[in-house]
Amino acid sequence: MIAPLLAMTLLQSPRQLPHPPASPPLRLRWTSEPSKYPGTASDMHWWAWAADGSLLVLDEDGRNFDGPWGFGHVLRVTGVPPNHKVEELTLLNHLGIKDGIEPGPDYTQKVTDLGYSRYVGGIVAWQDRVFISVYDYTWRVPGLAPELRDRYSAHGGLIGWLESRDSGKTWRRLYKDGDPPFLGPRFTALQFIPFGPAHRGAPARFRRHLYAVSNDSNWESGDHLFLCRVDPRRFLQRDAWEFYQGPGRWTKDEAKAVPIHSDPGHVGHSSISYIPARKSFWLATFSDTVPHRIDTSAEVALQTWDKATEFQLYEGPNPWGPWRLIHNERPWGGPDHAAYLPMIPTPWMNADGLGGTLLFTGDWANYGGAWYGFMTQSFRLEPG
Repeated sequence: MIAPLLAMTLLQSPRQLPHPPASPPLRLRWTSEPSKYPGTASDMHWWAWAADGSLLVLDEDGRNFDGPWGFGHVLRVTGVPPNHKVEELTLLNHLGIKDGIEPGPDYTQKVTDLGYSRYVGGIVAWQDRVFISVYDYTWRVPGLAPELRDRYSAHGGLIGWLESRDSGKTWRRLYKDGDPPFLGPRFTALQFIPFGPAHRGAPARFRRHLYAVSNDSNWESGDHLFLCRVDPRRFLQRDAWEFYQGPGRWTKDEAKAVPIHSDPGHVGHSSISYIPARKSFWLATFSDTVPHRIDTSAEVALQTWDKATEFQLYEGPNPWGPWRLIHNERPWGGPDHAAYLPMIPTPWMNADGLGGTLLFTGDWANYGGAWYGFMTQSFRLEPG
């Protein structure tokens, strides 16, 4: 058994971040306590800016407002925290997203037999249409202890899309089980960059495309962040998708994409928000403080993984950076929580672009699930 002192060392040992502090420096100060919206008990919370100005928020694994357990719900959020309202529009179980597997005691064995676990991910609104990505975590990872397949959640690929034409109330599948992946493992967990309601209000140089980012490797401890874009008029055509290859260069070959951000072992699912008041982009990223590596023994991983996380906020002039560090918090949320998937909804930002509210989730494996729900916390950026 790993010694307790070693476990604490793994959690607390310092490391060198890959980017220098912003100049002029800014400091993030939390202006409220973390708050869970009453009745919510699910996670992930990917967001889109709907045509009517509300937020459409897609969650995973859980139940809301005493409803049935589901593998995905679409929520509608109006108002700005703490005066926001969350309501559930639809439960996605009926779409058979996980190849027909439904919640129940035999779920884990069925997923093991399939070799992957399928989830809903990024959500984006454009004109009268809303799309949701469907992606896989592969459970067939050589060298990974079977007990760790779910905790590791290696990227498999983006399988296909769901579509709504009534503002998120009803959905249809645009892929069939057995179809080849639409995008590969570098672009598994897309989070789109909203530029105003249904993409209205995008600066001229970003108006022609929808942009999205994804980390690589696994959900909580990837190495790199990648950027892609697509002409929304050809959203469902694979050959319309382009991948960032360097300043001014885009490629249709995923393998030639280059990272827009790297921090080996510390790039989990991430998001980028456009802040009009600052004419800049904010990159919010997180990871486990102990990187999830394939060769970790089950004994060590079960004592050290998912006990604490870290959160970084960066600012840059473009969706591809360059990025300057604003805030680094480790452990994120203190010693009694493990928060994840930070999002900064632009409609929740103050007019000066220096204050807003973070959307996140936490505690999926520890702490009694106290933060497992629609979590918010407000902040203010001040001179450092």
